[in-house]
Amino acid sequence: MERISVLIGAGAVYDASLEVMDIHASTEEITHSLFMKYGHYLTEHNLQARICKSVIDLFKDQGHELNFEDIYHLMHQTLISCENNRFDEVDRCVLNAMQSSGADVSSPESVAVVAKKCMDHVINAIVRMIEGYNMKSGCSRAPPVWFSNFFRTVSETSDGRLDICNLNYDSWIEDSISCNDGFIDYKSMPGNWIYPAPFRRDSLIEPGRENRMLHIHGCIWYYFHGSRLAKYDHDHIGQTSGNHVVSKSGRVFSPIVTGREKEVSNLVFDPFLTYLEIVENQMVLNDMLVIIGYGFGDEHINKMVRSFRNGSGKDLVIIGPSSDDFDSLVEEVCGYRFSRNEIIRESENCLWYAGGFRDAISNKYFMGKLIGLVGRHSA
Repeated sequence: MERISVLIGAGAVYDASLEVMDIHASTEEITHSLFMKYGHYLTEHNLQARICKSVIDLFKDQGHELNFEDIYHLMHQTLISCENNRFDEVDRCVLNAMQSSGADVSSPESVAVVAKKCMDHVINAIVRMIEGYNMKSGCSRAPPVWFSNFFRTVSETSDGRLDICNLNYDSWIEDSISCNDGFIDYKSMPGNWIYPAPFRRDSLIEPGRENRMLHIHGCIWYYFHGSRLAKYDHDHIGQTSGNHVVSKSGRVFSPIVTGREKEVSNLVFDPFLTYLEIVENQMVLNDMLVIIGYGFGDEHINKMVRSFRNGSGKDLVIIGPSSDDFDSLVEEVCGYRFSRNEIIRESENCLWYAGGFRDAISNKYFMGKLIGLVGRHSA
């Protein structure tokens, strides 16, 4: 039986996150939280917060609007420059921001320490934002009913054969439907309580009748256990030292993949290496792809979407608001151009709801078409 690819971006939780906290989980809000939290300046990690704010202001004066991924990328590049003891003009801008914020930049070694702490600060800002809607009192917070019902319906229609490439860091889809992410869950092994859960590549490579969850950019439940990534559950999350950046084989890695060079900098060890391999293969093999809330901002993901469209007889479903930029990306990456501006746009092999995820789910015509396609490709 066929399997169905699903690509999940930040827009999938944009409306849902607002229902459980007072702000959207968005790029803008995560960036703002680097130095502000709910309207107040951060009192913890003040040095890193000041540096991030200084870098953002410095580049804004030069006509560049930076977000949290840009900050992480700049700090990573500065860290590499420290190792080579060779700094370019951009590095010197970062050094100036560090120095003006009160950081020690007297040597490459001291700059490297500051850069790594700033990278940790970005990771912690991401985790705090995701925890704001994904967790409650240390436990996973249930997603809104409409969110869960959608994934349950699609999973049941596909007979549990979804390959979900999730670019988000939360676990709301896993909280809605049964998924295999390759980590051995101790709860499924009575009498063998194993935590943190280790990753087992072989459990994912040959899928049976199960949904596969591929957190290709990481998850807030992933932590380094020694030199390897493991997955903690709600009960044992406090036994970790946090989602932090580690140095490994002369490179820097994180359980939360961010920055501007994700494929080069982080997707080179498991589970991410296995996730990437599976997504690449399934984009070629599967004949249906559902894209929800993805803005086509990651070139390594766009490359895989292009490989999907190269097949004949394939069906593509997109959920995402229309704009001049987004429409151009749909045409460039997916190969479809729509001249009309209806909320539901259709061609022979493409169905696009040009609005938000929750609105799409509420549209009976669109959902009927979507579920019909899922059923046809699962028969």
